[in-house]
Amino acid sequence: MSSRGYVLYFEGDTLIHKFDPRTKIILMLYFVALAFIFNHPIHLGIVLLVALAIWFYAKIPMREVSTVYKYVYGTLALIIVIQALAFPEGLEILRLIPPNPLLGNVGALTVDGIVYGIAISERILIIMLIGPLVIYTTPLDRLILGMIKLKVPYTLTFIMSTALNLLPSVQIEVKNIQEAQMARAFTKLETGSFTERMRAYIPLMVPLIVSEIRSSMLLSLAMSARAFGVAKKRTFYHEIIMTTKDKVTVAVLIISLAILVYLRVFYGFGYYERLSDLLRILW
Repeated sequence: MSSRGYVLYFEGDTLIHKFDPRTKIILMLYFVALAFIFNHPIHLGIVLLVALAIWFYAKIPMREVSTVYKYVYGTLALIIVIQALAFPEGLEILRLIPPNPLLGNVGALTVDGIVYGIAISERILIIMLIGPLVIYTTPLDRLILGMIKLKVPYTLTFIMSTALNLLPSVQIEVKNIQEAQMARAFTKLETGSFTERMRAYIPLMVPLIVSEIRSSMLLSLAMSARAFGVAKKRTFYHEIIMTTKDKVTVAVLIISLAILVYLRVFYGFGYYERLSDLLRILW
């Protein structure tokens, strides 16, 4: 499903593509759970590498990885800096604000703060990677059907499908507006300075917002005309069935997650508290 280069599904013949949508949704929840169970940067790094390996195994173009991540590099760097300065204890690298009664010991760049900041960034990257992985390897209608089969309320699944379908339509509308503006010799977005480009987004956003409001009103009328939400029992054009591979995969995911939770709770596996913990694993 694509529109002028925007792709929501990449066809493939890999095992990930063949999995039942419910299996892939459970796989996504599995990685999200690991991202929150662990707070050790090494363990989170391993989870991130596994997610990347699955991404490449699914043969999704590398440009999609950069598309997912390119908007968050600055935010992640800021998170690491703030965490490094706000961490109250640890090995100090640089003291920026002297200790005082108001802020306490906050204001020093610490190794432990940097490590915690890296761990938080890895969590964000894992979640941002595994979500698009499921979307890119599953046709939208099958993904929605999988959510319904998992007893997710139909209203919520409809909202999510509408939001995903909105992305290509917004891109098309933006392209149309830009082409109309260029036809009228408005080229500040392409040739203007940074300030001019920022200002040029205003005449782009206004018609875009008006267009999307009009589309949402039409969608609302169509839903009302078809009595959306009245029928409790629904039928589906396609049917999905979990194969033996799906059942085995789900069983492995659930059992391994239970084991990892047990190790985390009772043995501190994947838990980071001080720099000494990191050094003990490395050496």
